[in-house]
Amino acid sequence: MDDLVVFGLIVLSIIRVFGFLISLDFYVNLRNNRYIFLILGWFCWFLAGLFPLIADFTIESFLTEFFIVLNGMFVTLGAFLIVLGITNVFRSYQPRLVISIIAFLVILPVIVNLSGGNKLVSIISSIIVFFSYFIIMILDSLVGEDFKEKVGNSHKWFIFLRVVVVLQILIMIYAIFKGGSFGLYDSSDALLIILNYGVGIALSLVIVILMIHFEHSVTTFQKDYLKDTFTHDLGNILQIISSATEMLEVPDDSREKSELILKKSNEASKLINKIKNL
Repeated sequence: MDDLVVFGLIVLSIIRVFGFLISLDFYVNLRNNRYIFLILGWFCWFLAGLFPLIADFTIESFLTEFFIVLNGMFVTLGAFLIVLGITNVFRSYQPRLVISIIAFLVILPVIVNLSGGNKLVSIISSIIVFFSYFIIMILDSLVGEDFKEKVGNSHKWFIFLRVVVVLQILIMIYAIFKGGSFGLYDSSDALLIILNYGVGIALSLVIVILMIHFEHSVTTFQKDYLKDTFTHDLGNILQIISSATEMLEVPDDSREKSELILKKSNEASKLINKIKNL
């Protein structure tokens, strides 16, 4: 394996560790189950980067082939799980469907390797990964009008992601036509390796940055939505209490209590307006 490939895999692994830790931090602090998809996705991607490095140190050819197949398997699993984690904000998924797709992604590389070898596994893996990227690219079209409202400024990073993904696809198509494979583990073309891993590293960084921006935007949207909803509902309730109190015929000995209710209702209304303007 070329030294540039080894360096590229190490850098990618470091970025994926950061992605894993950030997702774990989101889960610990926010306790939302969708972060589990992101945690597992980054972990699978991290393992995917380790398998080619391990394969490079093995002597037996069948072990090398085994680790390359694992690489293809975990690359596709990682991409699928990360897409689930990002899109789960907008739609929920049936557990059976998720488990079925994961099982398919585990079995597929094994079957493909038995019938066509690990080079075909790499090609199939790259197609699945880019299909996953494509879903993120067109996420705004799939979600509709709510997308920009929920993600805010993160929408700009989706545009940048599209550009990087297109570059990655073009590089991989060129590599395949030159007889290379996903990851270029057997390539010695320095320029192609630099382009491939340079864009791959940029893509991983963009996904990490997008994930952070995305979570911030979505969390802000949810907080604002809850704030507006609750202040509006509480304001209506207080208005009803105030109106009902004013309409009641209160005896003179209870008028002081009635005025106290109106006073506290007005104070609560002012407090709600302050919260609404935060």
